Amino acid sequence: MADYDGLTPGQVLADASVADFIKSLGLSVAEAQKALDINSVEQLDAFIKPVPGLGGKTLLDMGLMPAFYHFQHADISCSMNLSLRVEKDFGVNFGIEGNFSDTSSDTGNTDNQSSSSSSGSATAAASREAKVKVDSKAVGALSVNGQANQLAGADPEARIRALAKSLQEKGTAGTTLVKSNRTPVNPTSNAPGRALKCESNAVVFLGGGFHRGVIRVSKAAAQPIEYDLHGNIKATGAAGDIPTHAASVTSEINAKNGYSATNFHKDFSMGVCLFDHDVATVAEKTAEGVDNDELLTNAAEFLKDSGITVVVEGRTDRSGKDSYNQKLSVNRAENVIRELVDRGVNPSQLGSATGTGETAWGGPDDNSKDPTKRVVLLKFPENVHYIYVKAEGNKQLKGTPVPDQTGNKDTGDNGWVSLFRPSNNAAQDLGGQAVTIKNTAIPLRGDAIQGGAEADSVDAFAANFNSDVNANAGLKVSASRVGRRVSLMNEGDDFELTLVTTTNTSIQLSGSQSVSVTTQFSRSSSNRETTSRSGNRTVAVGASLDVRYGRQFEMNVTGNSAISARLVSVPAPPEFLATMKEFLTDSEDD
Repeated sequence: MADYDGLTPGQVLADASVADFIKSLGLSVAEAQKALDINSVEQLDAFIKPVPGLGGKTLLDMGLMPAFYHFQHADISCSMNLSLRVEKDFGVNFGIEGNFSDTSSDTGNTDNQSSSSSSGSATAAASREAKVKVDSKAVGALSVNGQANQLAGADPEARIRALAKSLQEKGTAGTTLVKSNRTPVNPTSNAPGRALKCESNAVVFLGGGFHRGVIRVSKAAAQPIEYDLHGNIKATGAAGDIPTHAASVTSEINAKNGYSATNFHKDFSMGVCLFDHDVATVAEKTAEGVDNDELLTNAAEFLKDSGITVVVEGRTDRSGKDSYNQKLSVNRAENVIRELVDRGVNPSQLGSATGTGETAWGGPDDNSKDPTKRVVLLKFPENVHYIYVKAEGNKQLKGTPVPDQTGNKDTGDNGWVSLFRPSNNAAQDLGGQAVTIKNTAIPLRGDAIQGGAEADSVDAFAANFNSDVNANAGLKVSASRVGRRVSLMNEGDDFELTLVTTTNTSIQLSGSQSVSVTTQFSRSSSNRETTSRSGNRTVAVGASLDVRYGRQFEMNVTGNSAISARLVSVPAPPEFLATMKEFLTDSEDD
C-alpha cells in the first residue's frame, strides 16, 4: 500500500485506479464476443456431417446454417465509494536516578607569612610606584625613610628639578616622573612679535641667535629648482623624485659657508630634546652641554610655520628594565609636548605622547647609557621631506623667501614654509615694553645678571622678567625660566610626581609645607598554604529513554457495476458459406 500520509483526497482517488476498473469491464465484453464466435465455428462439424435419416445429406444441404451472434451495443456503468483513515502515534518516556556517597577525611596545614610596613616593602625586585603632589609655592621637603629631600630653588620648576635630582642622587626612590597641572594665566604684551610671544602659560623671548627656516619638498621636481638663501647665495636642487630632490637641496646648502641643513622625513626624525640619565624633566642644558632651549624653540617655530602634524615619541637608553623605561619615555614625551605648547604650538599638531623606551634602538648597544638615546623625537608624515636650514654666525637668510610657500602650510608646491628671523637688537625691541598679567603690567628690564647674562641681552630680559613675577606676591602667579622661556603657574596649580623604583626595600614617604603624599609605595606580603585530602567518593547515575512511534492506515473501497448488452443473430458471412461449399464439393469428389 502506498504511504497516504499527507496526500490530498484527489491524490488518493487517483491511486484507487477507477480507470483500470472500467477498462476491465470493457475487456470482459470483448472476451464474451470472442467466445460467441468460437462457439459458432465449432458447430460446423455438426452441419457438414451426413445424416443417415436424411438420405445421407448434411444439415447444410438441407439449407440449415450455423447461427452467429453479435453484441450490437453494450452499456457499462459503475459507482465507487472510497474511505481513508490515517492514524499516527508518538510517545517518549524518560527516567533518571542517581546516588552519591562521600566518605573522606581532611588533613591540612596552613603557613601564612607576611611582611609589611607603612611603605610596603616588596619581596621581589619589581616596579613599584608612589604619587606625590607639590604645590607651585611649596618650599618644603619630601622625606624618604626619614631622609629629607629639599625643594630648593628660586622658582617652582627649579625646585622640582632639585627635588628630582636629590632623589636620584640618594637612590632611595628611583626615578621621578613629573607632570604639571596648570590653569591658564593668559599674559599679554606690547612688545613686537619678532622679539616676544605670549602663550596661555608662558612668555617666550625670541631675540638673538641665528636665522633659520624650513624648506618643504612635497612634489617631484620635473626640473632643477633654485632656493634663495641670501642675496646671490642660492642652492639648486636637481630634478628627480621627492627623496632625490630633497637630498640634492640639502647637500647644496651644506656646501655653502656659514649655512647648514638637515633633511627630515619619515625615516629620519627631528630630535627636539635630550635628557640626563634617569631624568624626565626638561633641563635648559644637559650634562653633556646640549642646549634644549634652543632645540625646543627651533622645533616650535618650525611646527607653527609649517602647520604639519607630527608624532612625539620619547626614548630611553638601555640601563633600566623594559617596563620602567616605557614609563620614563612616555613622561619625557609628555613634558616636551608641554614645552612646545608653551612656545605656541597648537596641541592638535602634537597629539598624545608616545614612548618606545629602549625598544626602538633595535639590537644590543655597547654603551647602555649613551646620552643620544635619551631623546624625544618628532616623527614626520609619509611622502614629505622637510629641510631645516640654519644661518650660522653673522650669516642671514633672505627676508623674502623664494620659492615662497609660507602661505600654503598644509598643501602646496616645493618651497620655503618657515623663515624665522629673531630680533638683532633686544634692547631696542624690548626696552620700555611690558608684559601684563591679571591687569598688572610687568616692565621688561635688560639689567645684567651677576655671573650670567650681559646687560640688554635677550637672556637678561628673560631672567629679569622671571624674578619680577616671583617677587610680586599680589599676582598670585609663579614663574619658572628655562633659557628664554618663562612658564607661568597660578597659585593653587601643582606638580604631580610619580616615583618609580625597582628595589624591594621598604620605602616610607612623608611631606611638609604643601608637599602631600597621595599614594605610598605598595605593600607586599607572601602566603603559603598546603592541603591534603583522603577518602572515597562514589557517584552512580542511571538513565532510561523509551521512544515509541507508530502509524496505521485504513482504506475501504465499495461500489457496484452493471453491463447491459443486446445480442442479435446474424447470417453467416457469404464468404464463409462459399468456402464451406467448396470444401464439401471437393470432399465428395474424393
